[in-house]
Amino acid sequence: MKRRVMQETSVYRFIPGIGFQNINIKKLNDNFEALSRDALVFNIVEENTISAGSKGFVYLPFSAKITGWVVGTYTSASLTVDVRKCTGQNYPAATSIAGNSKIVVTDSAFAECSVLTGWDSFIPCGSWIEFFVESSSGTNRADIILKVNR
Repeated sequence: MKRRVMQETSVYRFIPGIGFQNINIKKLNDNFEALSRDALVFNIVEENTISAGSKGFVYLPFSAKITGWVVGTYTSASLTVDVRKCTGQNYPAATSIAGNSKIVVTDSAFAECSVLTGWDSFIPCGSWIEFFVESSSGTNRADIILKVNR
């Protein structure tokens, strides 16, 4: 009989009006491929279609390397999001880490990427990550997950 082992991974979630939260999730090895990875989860919810501009910052209390991203928009939509970072001394003046390879969803409810060509993917401890919507149509909600390795 194959023995199943429970392991723990951390999910970091920013909820507007509440802030940055660390949520521990237990999963079975056999059912969850990314146990050694962590994720930053950022939710954008607006009354109408998501507007362009900064949607907020997440503080990173640890060093990490971004290894990919996943976006869900609940409806078929188009969305372009720039991911930016800054240090505490420069907050809130953040600069893009995505270069020309921004987060893009095109006429879909889901998109993901695990090849971050052109990204400055290392985030030092104490940095702030900003999510800046460049364009959007067709949705008032987006869940953005940055996959990270500590």
